[in-house]
Amino acid sequence: MASASPPRAARVLVANAQEWFSRSLESILAPAQFTVVRAYTGPATRQLRLEALRAGACELRSGSLDPEEFVLGLESRLRSKFDADRARDGGLTDPASGVYNTQGLARRAGEIAAAAARRKVVFACAVFVPEAAAAVELGDRLARAFKAQARTSDVVARLGPAEFAILAPETDAAGIALLADRLARVVEGAIGGNGHGTFRLRAAHYALPEPPQASLDPLLLVTRARAALGAIPAP
Repeated sequence: MASASPPRAARVLVANAQEWFSRSLESILAPAQFTVVRAYTGPATRQLRLEALRAGACELRSGSLDPEEFVLGLESRLRSKFDADRARDGGLTDPASGVYNTQGLARRAGEIAAAAARRKVVFACAVFVPEAAAAVELGDRLARAFKAQARTSDVVARLGPAEFAILAPETDAAGIALLADRLARVVEGAIGGNGHGTFRLRAAHYALPEPPQASLDPLLLVTRARAALGAIPAP
């Protein structure tokens, strides 16, 4: 299967002590129209990996790679980044945190639903609100925490002062249950660990049982998940 071109010209830094590995990786990326910059380093240490992640690296890999899987994964991350860039430029994100606002969520939900119908895959949604009403004041911090902990392919949106939705492409019921549980735990830890004592989130989720039709209301999953949470009445 031929891989689609990156959505924009993209540069990939390949840093490895072995020249053969760098050249091999370049042979995978160049046909997919990535620009490759090579650098040679000594053996990787934990500290160097942490510094790379803090500098903005989304993933560090070593050893053998499946060429098609690697390129497709890289292109998916780039599409998500460029989608977020366009949303920010078009007023589709929350200025305080950079996550999608309700207008941005509607647009991205439509895109995800259309892709799911075309590719015949499912997708899912999870929603979160703090248990304590007073925690509404932490909305901006919650937004940043969800954005930091969600997967690159996920859509993070702010529905209210402290209410958030995660749209998860190509994720089934079991997958969204695991994702919702993980996000709730790590975000609770991030907020509670910063001087706010015990902090708890309520979460609910909904997944399509089968691939959608093109006529699907793209926000149906958000509505169903919020209804399960009790944030709004069931439709």
